[in-house]
Amino acid sequence: MALTWKDFNFDDNTVTINKTLVELQDGSYEINTTKTESSNRTISIDQQTISILKDWRSHIKRLKLSQGIRDKDFASSLVFSNSVLYRYNQYLSKAYPNNVLVEVKKHFPEMKIIKVHDFRKTNASLLFESGASIKDVAQRLGHQSTKTTTDIYVKVTPAKQNQTIDIFEKYMAL
Repeated sequence: MALTWKDFNFDDNTVTINKTLVELQDGSYEINTTKTESSNRTISIDQQTISILKDWRSHIKRLKLSQGIRDKDFASSLVFSNSVLYRYNQYLSKAYPNNVLVEVKKHFPEMKIIKVHDFRKTNASLLFESGASIKDVAQRLGHQSTKTTTDIYVKVTPAKQNQTIDIFEKYMAL
């Protein structure tokens, strides 16, 4: 929610995570530092996501120009906000993505709703399942210790369980 365009390096296909959006007691928002030093990180992004982000950035620039908005510091503007037409950043509420999923479910009633934070857990499990080391997954999530990653984020999927038994079976056949 706090990502700005300058956090992305489209040449290196990376994003730098160095801040977080905090909701204050009065309902307003402010940008703070990350929870821990290890939360500050630069992670690689796949080419398809980079392409989508470039398209989104172009769309926002065209929309602003069509409204006569000249953004001298576009790099500091939010990637996702309530409105791109204001000259100042309009933070999305932390509940916004979950609310969008509820709206999507109205059109796809068979769809299972999961909380947005669970996408992070799913990503961690899929990274591990795809062969990434637990250390790599922990670094990508910004965890100081792999214990947090294994205890909270990574769930052993049925596919990973099958892969494990296949590895063991091959080992025992030697």
